[in-house]
Amino acid sequence: MIASSFINLSIPAIKVTDTVADGLEYFEHSKLHWLPVIKDKHFEGMVSEEMLFDNDDQASISSIILQKSDDHIFENQHFFEALKTLHQSNTDVVAVLNLEEEYEGCISAPDLLNYYANIGFIDTIGGILVLSIKQHDYSLSEISRIVETNEMKVLALHVSDNQPDSYNIEVTLKLNKTDLSRLIASFERFGYQIVAQFHETSMHHHDADRFDALMRYLNV
Repeated sequence: MIASSFINLSIPAIKVTDTVADGLEYFEHSKLHWLPVIKDKHFEGMVSEEMLFDNDDQASISSIILQKSDDHIFENQHFFEALKTLHQSNTDVVAVLNLEEEYEGCISAPDLLNYYANIGFIDTIGGILVLSIKQHDYSLSEISRIVETNEMKVLALHVSDNQPDSYNIEVTLKLNKTDLSRLIASFERFGYQIVAQFHETSMHHHDADRFDALMRYLNV
C-alpha cells in the first residue's frame, strides 16, 4: 500500500495566512496534536496546538516559527515510510507530497493504527510465539518448516533486534492455532529459545468449562 492510499482528506491544513484563533479551531475539530502548515501548495512545516497557545489569537500563523519542515513523505512511497517518519518525528501526522513536491494531504497515526487493527491476521484467533535466535542462525525456511510440520501456518512474522544482546534477534510469530504446546516442544527440540508465548491449550478450555459449570451450580 502506497502513502497516497492513506491520505485523510478530513484533516485540515493550516494556511500561513490563517490566524492563531483559526488554527486552534482546526485543532479542536481534528483532535490531533500536530497539523501541517501550507503556503499555496507548498508544505512549510508542522505546528502543534501547544505552540499556538503561546501566541495572541489574532497573530498570523506566518509569524510562528514552524517545526519539522523535513518530516514528509512522497505519495508513491510505501506506508511503512509514514510509520518510520511518525516514529522519528514524534508527531501524530505526516505530510504527503506529490512528485512535484506539492502538498497533497496528510496521514494520521490513528488512521495507520486503525488499518493495522483491521488487517485479517490481527482479528484471527491464534497463538503468538516469540523466539530468540542468534542472527547467523536465523532461517525463515527452517522456522516455516517446523511450523508446517506441526500442521500450522504463520499468519504474520516480525523480526527485531534483541537488545542489549546485539548477537541475537527476536522473531515474533502469529499462528493460526491457539494450542502451541506441540510446536513449542518442536522448537525447543531444535534448540530455539522461547522468550514468550501467548496461547491456550485444550486443557485450559476444559478446565475453564468445568469452572464455569461449578460457578453456575453455586449460584443456583
